[in-house]
Amino acid sequence: MALLRQFWTNFTGGEMDPLLSSRVDTHAYANGAKTIRNMRILAQGGVKRRPGTKYLATLSGTSFQMEPFIFSDEQTYFFIFRASNLDVYNGATGASVTTVGSCPWTSDMIGDLIVAQTANTMIVTHPDLATQRILRTGASSFTVSNFAFKTKDNLVYQPYHKFESDSLTFNPSSTSGNITITASSSFFTSDHVNQNFRIKEKQVTITAVASGTSASATVRENLPNSDVTEDWEEPAISATRKYPRTCCFHSGRLVFGGTKELPNYVFTSKTSDYFNFDVGDASDDDSIQVQVLESQVSEITGVLSFRHLLVFTDNSELYSPTSANNPLTPSNVSFRRQTRYGTSRLQAKEFDEAIIFLSKGKKSLREFEYDDIKQAYLSPSVSLLSGHLITTPVGLEIQTENDEGQESYAYIINSDGSLAVYMAMRNEKISSWSKWTTNGQFKNIVSINGVVYCIVKRTINSSDVYYLEVFDSSITLDAAEILTSGSATASWSGLDHLDNTSVKVVTGNYSLGTKTVSGTGTLDISPDTFSTITVGLDFTPELTTLAPELQVEGGTSAGTHRRVVRTVLDLNESLDVSADGTKLLIRNVNDDLSIEPSKVTGRKEFWMLGWDRLGEVTITQTEPLPVTINGIMVELEF
Repeated sequence: MALLRQFWTNFTGGEMDPLLSSRVDTHAYANGAKTIRNMRILAQGGVKRRPGTKYLATLSGTSFQMEPFIFSDEQTYFFIFRASNLDVYNGATGASVTTVGSCPWTSDMIGDLIVAQTANTMIVTHPDLATQRILRTGASSFTVSNFAFKTKDNLVYQPYHKFESDSLTFNPSSTSGNITITASSSFFTSDHVNQNFRIKEKQVTITAVASGTSASATVRENLPNSDVTEDWEEPAISATRKYPRTCCFHSGRLVFGGTKELPNYVFTSKTSDYFNFDVGDASDDDSIQVQVLESQVSEITGVLSFRHLLVFTDNSELYSPTSANNPLTPSNVSFRRQTRYGTSRLQAKEFDEAIIFLSKGKKSLREFEYDDIKQAYLSPSVSLLSGHLITTPVGLEIQTENDEGQESYAYIINSDGSLAVYMAMRNEKISSWSKWTTNGQFKNIVSINGVVYCIVKRTINSSDVYYLEVFDSSITLDAAEILTSGSATASWSGLDHLDNTSVKVVTGNYSLGTKTVSGTGTLDISPDTFSTITVGLDFTPELTTLAPELQVEGGTSAGTHRRVVRTVLDLNESLDVSADGTKLLIRNVNDDLSIEPSKVTGRKEFWMLGWDRLGEVTITQTEPLPVTINGIMVELEF
């Protein structure tokens, strides 16, 4: 029998796709794991129990969308969009600030709204919704109104477009005042009332529609003549032709991308004049209105400001080649296709000095990164080794810092309510994945200056509820409440959000085990008494090593029977951990049990039994207490 040792010094390979179970030749296999669940992967290579969540509020409704609003470092907010309402919360405390009612978005639109923010203004787009403007008017006051193009000297500076063929002509009855416009075939509808048209490059406002071929109008600019003409345009963005799908702010311009009838058009405002879309004489600061031309008509799914103006479509990824010395103007605008993966409608995000986006089929997360040598953008997959964790994603959010360290994380919300969590540090060549779950379903996530808020659907007291919660590394439970009392007590109240629910109770370095909250939100922990406790729902971290494959006498160890003799865990400030069911002992027989146990740091041995063909070790917990694992040594007998 041979006795060999395998030492996992880090887990920066993340949880590996089961399809890679035989790729023992890869660097990722040496630093990966079979499963990493409910554990945060650290930049230094170790893993620790993921942060728990603190309960903040119970939400009304069933459809939600969370978005950040950063006015300044001291004044941060996050919005929760729900049917006909906008809920505003303090980004630092999670406290409710205000609610704006009678908003025009519907429950069917929630989740598909695209937002862009600058200073005190947020723009909200959806192809079936008149573009909205959210304005911060005070520290606790916000308004929601229809986006309005700039009006000056009785003219509306909006994008115009000729949708119909030249065979459809207009015949104005006069050149000024109130006129009648006769169309050569049926065209006008009631939706055209109050819309501005351009006839012979002059603006008129439709005031009434008598029939499909006749409309009344008021001339805003005198027409050169009243001859029949094919030279006319209607608003490119309107109730008739629908609204932009996506938006962003770039180089002092507001950018709209794609409408239902112009799916591959980009519209930008004038420079430093966000509501003015006047094309003027194509001066450098004038509005840009351009079609993104490809071999086939593509639908713009996203526009993003990065090193360049980026355009994502359902067929490809493009950028506008500009520079500090050659800014974006009407005369030089162009879009170069870089890759042809196609992008989903989930908005791309800036992450770790690149842009990450979900491919059209939502099967992979890709990184849109500029290569200085090739002078082009590339789109390599960053989920190739862990693609099984991405299952029908419905949301994407990034966290550029966290409350404990320097790691950045990307959270993909799957339709089943799980989180595929991606940690990357480009300079250290770290790229790793794990999976987080909860007693319920994660539905939404938003990150505000490193603080991550989430909306979670849970079943409590036989009813579905939606809770606003915040991740907190000092908490080891979910939907948790921290309760305090002036003196030690066994009876607690204030747990109405956990009525008739089995919970875990933690105080200091103790776990008090499983308890049940009453139907009135009270909890009895007799015979114990404490002045501070944390009550919440448990979740189970799990780390399972990959099967070690080593060179043994006669060749490789693959497929041979082996026995894990001993496992050594390199722990840091840990209180509870088990290796294949063998629990860490942190008490000695001569300990004073009235004093809470101390956290364990150092290497601890676990002795094992049993033969199999894998030699995997599963690390988990039975109590909701801190655990950090820096490395694992497994001693195997073949």
